[in-house]
Amino acid sequence: MQGRCSLTRFADDFVMVFQNVDDCCRVERVLPRRLGVYGLTLHLEKTQRIDFRVQYRKENKRRGLPISFDFLGFTHFWGKTRRGGFAIFRKTAKGRVAKTLKSFNEYCCKHRHDPLNEQYAMLKRKLRGHFAYFGITANLKALKAVHHKVQEIWHKWLGRRSRKGYIPWEKFTQFLKRFP
Repeated sequence: MQGRCSLTRFADDFVMVFQNVDDCCRVERVLPRRLGVYGLTLHLEKTQRIDFRVQYRKENKRRGLPISFDFLGFTHFWGKTRRGGFAIFRKTAKGRVAKTLKSFNEYCCKHRHDPLNEQYAMLKRKLRGHFAYFGITANLKALKAVHHKVQEIWHKWLGRRSRKGYIPWEKFTQFLKRFP
């Protein structure tokens, strides 16, 4: 008999969408008991109800209510399509961008004296991972911004490898042609 392989998955974040407000209220009352059967609880600070209907977004904004929400590193919001209709769009959440850039900054600081090809390989790997997760439709602007900021961070830390200091951007641009 061959060995068996099991897969365990964890889901601790989810979004529920309702067309009817009464259905939402009913599930909101029942959900804690249902989860309690399995020893789970709702995190009250993270649990929220948002009226995310497109026709109420201007009214919600005027009243100071949320018109977007962050979930799994993305900000979800209503936007106009090319044909003039509405659709839900996603972009990288601000907090995630800051966390990513901080990670790149720490890496470049700690490894600035490593050989350039090693630094390049690691930065490329980290960027590829970021792009793989956040590379979704309509998020190109955020990805380009992260890419540019990472170049700036690398430029800054390469300039601090010696006392000679600053590397002119023209020279760094030539350097980037060698390490695209």
